[in-house]
Amino acid sequence: MESIRVAPGLVLGEAQYVTAAAGVAAHAPALAPLTWEAFVRPQGWWLVPDKDGELSKAELTLQESRDRTIKINLWFLPDLRSAHPFPHSHPGLSRRRSSPADTAKPGTPSMAATWT
Repeated sequence: MESIRVAPGLVLGEAQYVTAAAGVAAHAPALAPLTWEAFVRPQGWWLVPDKDGELSKAELTLQESRDRTIKINLWFLPDLRSAHPFPHSHPGLSRRRSSPADTAKPGTPSMAATWT
């Protein structure tokens, strides 16, 4: 698999796919396995800017219903909700799982799967 430019500012590669697919299999086993085709499908991704218009995160929603949403978030900017920027790991939130990439250095995209 080679890296694919899915949208402006969003390039996806094999390592991100493997991490996302493993997370879906482990934490949302009722879903069909995540395929490469579904992962790199441009129509599946939402690009979310920050207040200055910079790409903050990309979201791939795998399932959405009244009771539950399952998505993959690819973060591009650190969490700025406190006095110091942090990676996007929120251990206090229930039912949230993150990958080891969630502790990436600021400016390095990190990936997390979330569901509610």
